[in-house]
Amino acid sequence: MLNASSEVELTDECAQIYLSDFGLSSHLKQLLEQKRRKNLAELIGQASVIETALSGLGLSSGFFEYFGKFKAVRMSAATKVWGTPGAFHWNSMSRMFLDVINFEVPVHEALNGYLTYLQASFTQGLAVHLNDFGRFALAAYVCDKLPITFEEEVKIRLPNALPGTNLAILPALPHDSAVVNWKWLDRPMLDVIDDLKNSNSQNTSPLRISNGPIESSAVVIQKLPVLEGPCGAIVVDSYEPCLNIPSVEVYRRIKDLTRCHHFLETVKRALARLTDYSESLVKEMTLITASATPMDADVSDTAMFSGTSSAIFGACFLSAVGEPLFVAEMLLHEFCHNKLRLLQEAVPLISDKYSNRSIFYSPWRDDPRPIDGLMHGLYVFSSIADFWLHVWRDQKTNEGERAMAQRRVGTLLLQLKFACAEFTEHAELTRTGKVFLGIISDRIYDLGSQTERWEFERLRPFFSGILKDKTLREMRILESVTRHKANWEASYRA
Repeated sequence: MLNASSEVELTDECAQIYLSDFGLSSHLKQLLEQKRRKNLAELIGQASVIETALSGLGLSSGFFEYFGKFKAVRMSAATKVWGTPGAFHWNSMSRMFLDVINFEVPVHEALNGYLTYLQASFTQGLAVHLNDFGRFALAAYVCDKLPITFEEEVKIRLPNALPGTNLAILPALPHDSAVVNWKWLDRPMLDVIDDLKNSNSQNTSPLRISNGPIESSAVVIQKLPVLEGPCGAIVVDSYEPCLNIPSVEVYRRIKDLTRCHHFLETVKRALARLTDYSESLVKEMTLITASATPMDADVSDTAMFSGTSSAIFGACFLSAVGEPLFVAEMLLHEFCHNKLRLLQEAVPLISDKYSNRSIFYSPWRDDPRPIDGLMHGLYVFSSIADFWLHVWRDQKTNEGERAMAQRRVGTLLLQLKFACAEFTEHAELTRTGKVFLGIISDRIYDLGSQTERWEFERLRPFFSGILKDKTLREMRILESVTRHKANWEASYRA
């Protein structure tokens, strides 16, 4: 089905180009394709383990049937569905379940969060999880426009999504059953779905879900808002039950369709600002970023909060703010995380001396961070600082935006200096890691040289994220960022 052994090899020169520039390079495409191939190969490997160790559950949950029929669709449909963030999440949770069963490792915090979402015990949760693979098989047949009948019905919790189709499944009425059983996908149902997808004026359509020759349930199929980018689509998806990681999905998802469409319009304006900055960046971004989930951050005191995780690769959660420049920063932020993760999966940048011990100072967080988190912060925020510097220089920027950009660059520059000092002192670098540090050091030097005439002593800081000490926002940049470091050291290094 695929060759999982082919690895992308990167020289230091290739890594230098990859990290320094934005552009739709062959290496980026190869790394992304490798990640998707591995995800598919991991599914096949897990199916083999389930067949050996959990044959009864694999049969009773319907997993074996779904997996067999998933393999029968065209490769284009299978890879479309299995390249989604939800598929990365499904594999991640399966791996955690199997690790507990086969190696008796403790239940991971992320798996506990997933079981809480499922409202199930470990054993019940595993059965539900394996049955949920039927949702991916069903989506593959929708993509392939082929009818299918399952012997074991797929139990779908509502609301939910059909991965890779840009469609959500909602209850027909607010008080309808929270679970529907889907057994048949016939031609009339496919026609309803196809008509909805091709309609320019319709966002929802009623559908009868068949779970037998006579029995059926009423649901609503809803088109998700989609941005067609130069190298891929970004779907505004509030329904895929991805892993609820506290540091990622901090606020509740926005599911109101009107608000989601408004958010899509802001995303379009954000990408227009990013395109002015770098067309190559937007090509990369729309190749890697598959979905954006808007979060209702109105209760927050921060203008920007966003998150992603390798467990839901390609997905990002963004505060649903109306300012395009803020959305542009958040999109760039999460894209940079994903781009760096792709490189790290091919070549290590730092040793595992500290593993994931969270003991280091990061100017962007109140809590101690692992050395890997500090490295990501340097790459992400040096990229963001350069974007805001472009905004400050751009003749089309209005005075309010220009003042905001100056505050943001000034804040980030000092934070980057503190972070780079911490990283340089503690990180054990590989050869490629030394290339990385050289790039970051050059970026910080360039930012400093281009802003040396700015009057930082008069500028108030512009922070993103959540700060415990809200008085830091009212100080000047130098005092504020320095105070943040002093407060952290007093708490964690005293």
